[in-house]
Amino acid sequence: LQDDDPLVRRHVAWALGQIGTDDCLEALRKCLEIEADAEVREEIVEAIAEG
Repeated sequence: LQDDDPLVRRHVAWALGQIGTDDCLEALRKCLEIEADAEVREEIVEAIAEG
């Protein structure tokens, strides 16, 4: 979730949500606090909801 490319970050967020472990969801929550890209933030929120 620290890649320069927002598309990569979106895909990683989706994948972590699919895995859905507590560690994955915690990583998503932490990244949500600092993510600036609106589309990536949206993907993170969806991934947390699905996880």
